[in-house]
Amino acid sequence: AARSLAAGRGVDVNADLPASSLAQWAPLDADAAAPLERAVRSGRLSARGLHRVHRLARTIADLDGGALTIAASHMAEALFLRGDRSILLGEDSR
Repeated sequence: AARSLAAGRGVDVNADLPASSLAQWAPLDADAAAPLERAVRSGRLSARGLHRVHRLARTIADLDGGALTIAASHMAEALFLRGDRSILLGEDSR
């Protein structure tokens, strides 16, 4: 299911989505954007890491029925799978 949705975006898998097209193909709702912004501002997530997590959240949303917008639950799962629980929990310690 996720691969067929990715194919509709012109890529084989969501990991191949260019960073410049994430806003178009993987828009975030406000609740999903907050933990990413917090992680980038604190220095715990690089721009590259942000894009990787964003793509992963797109795949999770696809597997969850193909939602057009990435919800907070999709982003929370992507951050959890990345292995950095402090970002998910909003903690400031590294």
